[in-house]
Amino acid sequence: QPASGGLCRPDLRLSGHDTEGYGLSWNPNKAGKLLSGSNDSRLCIWDVDASHADKMAVPPLATYQGHTAPIQDIAWSFQKANSFASVGDDMRLLLWDDTASQKPVHSVKAHEAEINCLA
Repeated sequence: QPASGGLCRPDLRLSGHDTEGYGLSWNPNKAGKLLSGSNDSRLCIWDVDASHADKMAVPPLATYQGHTAPIQDIAWSFQKANSFASVGDDMRLLLWDDTASQKPVHSVKAHEAEINCLA
């Protein structure tokens, strides 16, 4: 809830994206790990439980690029702590491993139109 006067005072402000985004996913296997996807076609991972020198400009631990259009949804794997998936307007499903390179492990053209949801 905003403080009196209507100003929002966040505990953390995460940097890393250039545009708005729609996808957020908390890692169910690693507390504090947050994944995001954005219209800038980038994925970012943060550790919000780590200490940060500047809490108003927290950089991502890692940034991933693989989509050629906005990312619409993302999800961490419930079984593999370092794996996640993303989908987007480029009609692709990308599978990632955050211990490997910053490129997708698998890329599949999954639809003939934009993909808006991943479960």
